[in-house]
Amino acid sequence: MAKKIVLLGATGSIGTQALSLLKDNSEYELVGITANKNVDKLVEIVKEFPTIKFVGIVADSKAKALKEALPEVEVLSGKSINLTIIDEANPDVVLNSILGFDGFLPSLHALKKDKILLLANKETLVVGGNFINEVLAQGHGKLIPIDSEHVAVAKCLAEVPQDKKVKELFITASGGALRDYPTKAIGTAPIQAVLAHPTWKMGPKITVDSATMVNKAYEVIEASMLFHYPLKDIKAVINRESLIHGGVVLEDGTSIYEYSPNTMLTPIKYALSLGTEKRHELTDEDKEAVKNLKTEDIDKNRYPMFTFILSLVGKYPSRAAIVVNAVDEEAVNAYLNGEIRFGDVETILRKVSSSVTRDSDNPKELKDVLDLDEKARDAAALENEGFILDDKHPDFVFIGLDKDATYQSYSKALSLALNGAKIIGTNNDRILAKPGGFEVGNGSVVDMFEYATCQKSPRIGKPNRPILDLCLNHFHLTKDEIVLLGDNLETDIKLGYEQNIETVLVQTGVHKKEDIERLQIYPTHVVDTLMDLVDYNFD
Repeated sequence: MAKKIVLLGATGSIGTQALSLLKDNSEYELVGITANKNVDKLVEIVKEFPTIKFVGIVADSKAKALKEALPEVEVLSGKSINLTIIDEANPDVVLNSILGFDGFLPSLHALKKDKILLLANKETLVVGGNFINEVLAQGHGKLIPIDSEHVAVAKCLAEVPQDKKVKELFITASGGALRDYPTKAIGTAPIQAVLAHPTWKMGPKITVDSATMVNKAYEVIEASMLFHYPLKDIKAVINRESLIHGGVVLEDGTSIYEYSPNTMLTPIKYALSLGTEKRHELTDEDKEAVKNLKTEDIDKNRYPMFTFILSLVGKYPSRAAIVVNAVDEEAVNAYLNGEIRFGDVETILRKVSSSVTRDSDNPKELKDVLDLDEKARDAAALENEGFILDDKHPDFVFIGLDKDATYQSYSKALSLALNGAKIIGTNNDRILAKPGGFEVGNGSVVDMFEYATCQKSPRIGKPNRPILDLCLNHFHLTKDEIVLLGDNLETDIKLGYEQNIETVLVQTGVHKKEDIERLQIYPTHVVDTLMDLVDYNFD
């Protein structure tokens, strides 16, 4: 009987290649696919695979078009669809080719549901390897890697004679697009040069990470998590041809390595074989080619991030990789958007990762991982704009809503403000609605700090115009093209009222229709619940 498989990230490079192998594979029945926002590609895949019953798209705005194009399948949408589709489709196998941190939770979820996980998402083991291994140790699920390097190591470990001991594992790198670039000019290398990978065709994010060798540091961490070897016993070397992918060195000095073409089809085939496929058998031609292959040590001056990351992770094994990954994602994204230079990626990564890692606690629960990831991203974003996080001598103290704040944390913030820091309130809501009552809003906390510090905070949140201008500029919209919805006349509706924008008061929160005349803030429309807007006539 064919195994049911769900493919997460079906429209990316790995996903596309996996589909080519699944097309005529009678051992699998493709029952579900997901993507970020590529509607046309999803439709194309469904037409090619009539066994698909579930399609997920992260972008809610694309869901309607997808449903209209695919009435025969169940369409799921939203940020959680990569989790939801695992539950709804109930596959035997999940192939995770999602890019970045977003791939971690689906991997963990799949294993907890006792699925076979074919893993092409690096970040799963980089940021959450301890959590993944804990679930595996409890007897849940099975994990099979797709990275060419880890597949190579797995194949070689399977061939180690019982009477032999492994001294170290090794993986290889191509050296990336800048391997022969003048060292002094690397920091200002144009993006065309950075993205011109010499041997692999990959997405822009991983191509940049290859140029910095960040991806190879990740793969060393992955190997440690996968094969349970310490970082010090895992070596990375450069093979320019990308024909040797990895292997093992035995204590007697002999080595076993995987030689195969530089195509991701090979490791994907291994994963689809559920880890049973053997090493690539060398032809006579291959044997001749191997004689001319060489490896090089990784140049610490050309690739300083490789050593930096592994050193930081070695010092702070529970939290450094989480921070590094978050900062790298933010910095590389800024670089790809033209906001910073290539050399700034290293600067931000080194500075922010060191600071946030040092000042954070080890994650004990899943929530701690998510919180640390968010903290690191915030710090990276600030660094991109020329700011740093500093809780000792800051220039600014931002006051945002923290429902877990304590007297001690408020007092510390007060002390910083009294020592010269400027307070900035991020939200002006006096109160917040909740089922059965109300809670203190951030605006009330800001008022408390204004009174205690004798300062006046700038008003950057609703109903003040700066937040509106930022949103309009970001989404390239005009006032006539938007409608403001909210449950608070004093903030949500007031912003629209003062800026002559169409508004909708939803009477499930802070204010009701009877408050309008009292406050003299007039919405364009009033509805009882959000459901009333489903078929609402705005004319």
